[in-house]
Amino acid sequence: MSFGHFTYLAVDMFILVPFLAEMNDRRLGLREHRKSIALSTALVLTVFAVWDVFAVRGNVWGFNPEYVTGLRIAGLPIEELIFFVSVPVTSILVWEATEKRKGRK
Repeated sequence: MSFGHFTYLAVDMFILVPFLAEMNDRRLGLREHRKSIALSTALVLTVFAVWDVFAVRGNVWGFNPEYVTGLRIAGLPIEELIFFVSVPVTSILVWEATEKRKGRK
């Protein structure tokens, strides 16, 4: 396995880790909303993972094995599933930080 196999995972972590670190910032007040964040993230993950499984099985698209680790769940690279978590989580955090900065919270 070469460094290239970790490209997608590295991008996921580059997106997700800094925002997860900010989640504990008390000024944003996100700790009180962990359940709703988890629920909305699980919903996005479920919908898009199911869609992705059908698309991959139908040969609509696929994943270049040079850029993923090879770990798969239901035929999808683990990196793709992490992506479906990182996007909603970072979107919520950006929204909340923006609202806080504008003084709406």
